Amino acid sequence: MIPITIILHTKDENLMYKGYLSENDNDKTIQYLDENMDTVIVFIGTGQVVIDRRNSIMDFNAIADSEFEYRTEFGSLVFRLATKALKIEGQRCDIEYSLYDEYDNLAFTNQLSMEYIKE
Repeated sequence: MIPITIILHTKDENLMYKGYLSENDNDKTIQYLDENMDTVIVFIGTGQVVIDRRNSIMDFNAIADSEFEYRTEFGSLVFRLATKALKIEGQRCDIEYSLYDEYDNLAFTNQLSMEYIKE
């Protein structure tokens, strides 16, 4: 595993984390601890970015929408994730997506950029 610094940019935040990178052919796996000390695993493949957090697994896929459950202590909520744009270049991923609740109401549209720097 290669030590890296991960930089996440959202509409409202710029966050930095220390983590590790594993590379296998065209696929990459990034692992780090978030601000709650929960392990986050990011899989980057051809046309796909999957973010596995403690409460959910979000599959950003340019070809098809995906559904995921967000688990809380009161039960699970089901969301539909529509990836509007996905660009993976080198050590950077840019994602534009919309999130819908179980009634198909738009919860929000957002952008996420993630890049990493090898240490």
